[in-house]
Amino acid sequence: MKVMVVVATVLLAGFAGVAWGNNIGNTINVSIDENGNGSVNGQPMAWHIGHDSGPGGLDNALIYTPNPALGFIPGDLVLLEPPGYTQWSDVVRFNADQTIVFYSDLGDEGGPPYADVGFPTELQTNIAYVAEVDWMGYWGVWYQVSPPQPGYIAGMTTTYKIASDYIPEPATMTLLALGLGGVALLRRRMR
Repeated sequence: MKVMVVVATVLLAGFAGVAWGNNIGNTINVSIDENGNGSVNGQPMAWHIGHDSGPGGLDNALIYTPNPALGFIPGDLVLLEPPGYTQWSDVVRFNADQTIVFYSDLGDEGGPPYADVGFPTELQTNIAYVAEVDWMGYWGVWYQVSPPQPGYIAGMTTTYKIASDYIPEPATMTLLALGLGGVALLRRRMR
């Protein structure tokens, strides 16, 4: 009887695993940021600095190369900065060659973020605009795609987590203010 219970439990767990695996097989989660950190379903994604093959592409662009290729619809995703959401913050490009290119507004030269090179001189014809939000300490977007938006993958539920500029946490700013206040008070007492 004990053996039958163990066998039944193993079989049930196996069927549940197959059902769960099929569900996961239809979901793709892509995470990228402007520093070269990217993954597909938790697996690291290769990246390099190079020439963007898309229209108006720059030579020093941050290019992610999903492996295997995802089969997404080409186009450009333009991230808009608050407040007002009229100024571009980033352009995430989905190219026909199945690369993902991350462009960001010009930043300090000489180091990360690698995407801070400006924007392509021309956009693709398939364009989507999304507003950035405060997302886990970064400005960014949680972009769930539907056809025919850039990045859509046929037959898949696809979500892109795109992190842009770092936002200092309020607690960090408070600690900094308290520390500076403490130093000022200590200097005053020493006089």
